[in-house]
Amino acid sequence: MLTTKETKNTDSALIQYTSKVEEFNLLNFEEYLLNQLIATSLCGIDEDDLISKSFLIKSEATEFLSDHLRNVMSIPVYFYLINLDEELIFYTLWEKTRCQRLIITCFPVTGKKEKKIFEHYKKLHKNYKRSKGNYQKLTHREKDIANYLSEGLSNQDISDKLFISINTTKNHRRSIVKKLNCTSIVELQKIVFANRFFDNSVNQVFE
Repeated sequence: MLTTKETKNTDSALIQYTSKVEEFNLLNFEEYLLNQLIATSLCGIDEDDLISKSFLIKSEATEFLSDHLRNVMSIPVYFYLINLDEELIFYTLWEKTRCQRLIITCFPVTGKKEKKIFEHYKKLHKNYKRSKGNYQKLTHREKDIANYLSEGLSNQDISDKLFISINTTKNHRRSIVKKLNCTSIVELQKIVFANRFFDNSVNQVFE
């Protein structure tokens, strides 16, 4: 079943797709999304502009559908508009309900500012996916110290805050660097920020 919602601002018009998880078909979803994109005239484009190819990360979608523990994620969907020689990015929020209903809410990312923000979080999420396995190997104390290091605190500052010796801090620091396989404080900051952001369930919509 596919329904559409349009707000007063067409740039934030929504397309909402619902289905039973076991009946969901990726190809049908992309076809419906394309048809609704035309039907609702989102972003002021028409059928002549939509000689396009959609890019959906099928492997991630399939993995999500088969994972009974995950209930929220987001996969960007791209339509390459050949006539307009540009990409239209759709932000897609996927949710599974307790009764195994799938709800996908889509809205277009339009304008340079929104696309820049979207691309920023895409890069952030890529860094998160690359590093989360190593980050999860850190102990709670190591995560605390990694957070302080990413904020620019010195070994002595961290020792004072945690009431531990400076040698203990240095040992934890060596362990953190080894587990995260990072070579600079800037790289450490990127890893820590990405994991802190996406470990928050509120922000799983970016995944």
